[in-house]
Amino acid sequence: QEVYTEHRRWLKFVSWWRRRKGEPAVQKWCLKLPWHARSLEALLKEYPDARIVHTHRVFQDVIASWCSLVETQRTRFFDDVDREAIGREQLKSFSLTLKRANSFRVKHPEVEQ
Repeated sequence: QEVYTEHRRWLKFVSWWRRRKGEPAVQKWCLKLPWHARSLEALLKEYPDARIVHTHRVFQDVIASWCSLVETQRTRFFDDVDREAIGREQLKSFSLTLKRANSFRVKHPEVEQ
């Protein structure tokens, strides 16, 4: 949970910074990173009014695109990038994320509104 307490502080900082620069404060945030699905319990404790949108896409399309992004980022810092290793790592990681999100949905049917 501490992670999302810190997360909230950073979002407040970004909003404050925008106001300081004369831009409007952020009224609603859209947190689009799939890793939030791993810790929905903690996320909803910190943001009880959050709305969760769980999109469903063809897994092969998603994982291929994601692995390409990971590869691109790694080549910025490393000379040798193992595409097969990336595939194995990311498949394992995405599987864990989906498992945790589905477990949360089963445990909290009230969220399915």
